[in-house]
Formats: sequence, C-alpha cells, structure tokens
Amino acid sequence: MNLGVRLVWGLVACSPLLVGCGGRADGFERVRVRGNVAFGDEPIAEGELRFVPIKGTVAPVAGALIADGLYEVTNKGGVPVGTYRVEIMGYRELPKDPGDDLEIEAREQYVPAEFNERSNLEVVVEKGATSMRQDFQLTKP
Repeated sequence: MNLGVRLVWGLVACSPLLVGCGGRADGFERVRVRGNVAFGDEPIAEGELRFVPIKGTVAPVAGALIADGLYEVTNKGGVPVGTYRVEIMGYRELPKDPGDDLEIEAREQYVPAEFNERSNLEVVVEKGATSMRQDFQLTKP
C-alpha cells in the first residue's frame, strides 16, 4: 500500500475521534434543560415541549415529551446555546363512545395556541452551562 493510501485510511480511522471531541458531534454547544410544566393548577400529564430557534439563533429545533408534568431535553446532549420560542402542547383522552368498537383512544390537544403555535414564551440557553432548570406555569384564560 502506498503512502497516500495509508494516509487517507489513517485520517478516516481517526475522524470519529475528531468529531466526538467535547460532546459536540453536530457542532453545537448543548445544555440539558429540564423542568415542570403545568396548565392552571394541574401538571400536564402527557404532552410535548419544543424549543424553536429565534432572534438569530441558528440551531435545530430541540424538544422532549412531557410526562406527569415533567420534561427533560437530553437528545444529542440537550438544547443548543441560543434564544428560543417555547411551544407547549398537552394531550388528554376524549371520552369514548359506548358503542364504539375501536381500540384506538381519541385524544385532543387542549393547551391554547398562545402557548404553542402563537407562543410568546421565550428562553435563553446560556453558553458554558451543562444543565439548567426551566419551569413553565401556564395560566388558563
């Protein structure tokens, strides 16, 4: 094998080590974000939460499922550093029709649009942190 081929194979073999440095395989510094989510006086039992980049933040959307009022964004290391609009959805089962034979349970998204598609909730994920807590107490209209 000539020197050029060995050099190329050496770079290919070492590239995973270079990409994995610092836990930023995708190039973003990330922070694990966790907290509580409630609508009115009740924790959101089932739902999802998304961090959508705004104000010049160039990063992917990050998110997590909400279970029993708790969420934690850990996928790929968490939420990239930057400024985000937060969208929160909550789901609940609809009453089942007694004559319905379907095994699939219907559910609805009940959190008002002001907390999801028209959300003004904003969070800044600061550089240098490894984790942060961000709770959301949504008020009923």
